[in-house]
Amino acid sequence: MKSISHVDFAWLSEQLSYVVKEIGKGIRPALTLLSGKSHKYNLTYLLPMAVSVELMHTATLVHDDAIDKALSTQSGAILSKAPEESVTVMKEYGDNLGIAFQIVDDILDFTSTEEAMGKPVGSDLTQGTLTLPAMLLMERYPDDNPIERLFETGDRSNVAQAIEMVLNSTIIDECYKTASEYCKRACKNLNLLPDTVSRQALYDLAEYVIKQGT
Repeated sequence: MKSISHVDFAWLSEQLSYVVKEIGKGIRPALTLLSGKSHKYNLTYLLPMAVSVELMHTATLVHDDAIDKALSTQSGAILSKAPEESVTVMKEYGDNLGIAFQIVDDILDFTSTEEAMGKPVGSDLTQGTLTLPAMLLMERYPDDNPIERLFETGDRSNVAQAIEMVLNSTIIDECYKTASEYCKRACKNLNLLPDTVSRQALYDLAEYVIKQGT
């Protein structure tokens, strides 16, 4: 995984090292810069875009990492004057990696710890956010479901029961399988990009996203 941070520009290398240690932290600007490195790497254009992408994410409290990742990769490719085929490949990568990343993040809301995440376990449910694990649980138990009771009554004791039910089922494995499929889609056409260290870093990053929490 350390190969992700082995690039020839010190600032980007430091940023990617941070991503390796704290997955999700700074990943948007890192993706913008990695995408740009596949072609004409002009920091005059890429750095402002990398910062802007992160600021937009911080300012808009939208539960949609797919949009963030797609914007990061597509904008990096465009600003590096990549051919249209490469821009399409990078958008495809960002779209699918973003979905995979979000699914893994949703999984960790059930399987991780408050110390590791920096927020209470089950916080998505508490905030009324339906994620893939929650939807699968509701689908599996349509008649007596703690998530439905939580949303109807606001009784947070249902959060712990929902987490326990998810952990005692195959739902987490199913979610990881779905995330893995999106990572495969993300990497499907990366071979069309120039064979560079940054392209390998994109492959490695997709693999690393799936390994989180497993």
